[in-house]
Amino acid sequence: MKRVLLIFGLIFLGLAVWWGVPFFTMGPSQAQMDGYRTSPQFDRAAKRFRNPVAEPEPEAGERDSFGAILADFLFPPGDRRPDEPLPEHALDAAALAEKSEMIRFAWLGHSTILLELDG
Repeated sequence: MKRVLLIFGLIFLGLAVWWGVPFFTMGPSQAQMDGYRTSPQFDRAAKRFRNPVAEPEPEAGERDSFGAILADFLFPPGDRRPDEPLPEHALDAAALAEKSEMIRFAWLGHSTILLELDG
């Protein structure tokens, strides 16, 4: 019974991919492309969009090569830790409710940071 369900599941998955691929790979319609071509950011020669650049991109430095970045990742220099531990403060609702003109942040866990700017 498990093999029969597996075979039917694989057939269903194959058909879903077969019929779904055109939906995910189709491009914009001709009417949409005509609308895109009127945008000031559309480069007619390259047939693509070009975002205006406010400032020139910085040039790559000596530490910006792939090898240097990989070496820093695999063998980090020893000066990446602060000389003394960073201050920690207990976090409670009263502390969060206080307004402050200072820039404050609270690390709430894993990838969540609460940032307060200008009160």
